[in-house]
Amino acid sequence: MRSLGSLEWYRGTRGIQKGHWWLCAGPVLLRGLDYGVTLYGQPAAYWEGNFARPNEGSLILHWCLQQHPLLFVAVALVLTGFSSLLILCWPRKPAEILAGLMMLGHAFGIATWVNSSPVWGLAACLALVYCCLSIGEAMEENPLSLGRRHSQLATSG
Repeated sequence: MRSLGSLEWYRGTRGIQKGHWWLCAGPVLLRGLDYGVTLYGQPAAYWEGNFARPNEGSLILHWCLQQHPLLFVAVALVLTGFSSLLILCWPRKPAEILAGLMMLGHAFGIATWVNSSPVWGLAACLALVYCCLSIGEAMEENPLSLGRRHSQLATSG
């Protein structure tokens, strides 16, 4: 067993890990929804060119929205690419943990935009996280996927 307390877990891993593509699906989907809802939820004055008072909880993304919505989109794409690269290159357990935390964080971000009923909004977002996790697990078990089960079937048959 490799230790997560040091960088020992990373030693020996090079490049993209097999079967990690589906770990990116949930975080990318929820991040896209979160950022899309963020742009959609900006007040009318924002879209008329008054970028001084955007509605965003993240300090970095708030600053990006104050500059221009295209900067927000560019930073969102860079963050998505970087976090996906981490998920793809890290060993399985740390990648799963990162993907799960990202999905929960973005589900919470989406839930903050549900003004009428935050409890139901959060419940719907958590259901979406559960669906993303279920789809990822199902794709890993599918012999047509790039998951480890496929490589086990290919070597045993």
